[in-house]
Amino acid sequence: MLELRPTCEHCDIRLWKGENFLGKYPASSVVKHRPVVAEEHVAFAAPMKDLPPEQR
Repeated sequence: MLELRPTCEHCDIRLWKGENFLGKYPASSVVKHRPVVAEEHVAFAAPMKDLPPEQR
């Protein structure tokens, strides 16, 4: 069985922010509406825009 880890086993970078992880919020078939601030998402995605998929 796959183990939930707080960090990447290869580079030791945290895999989630704050309390946002499956241990606290298990997978479910119920859809939850979680709105996104468009400006924050654009700023988040901008550095990855020009990276090829294998480097993201």
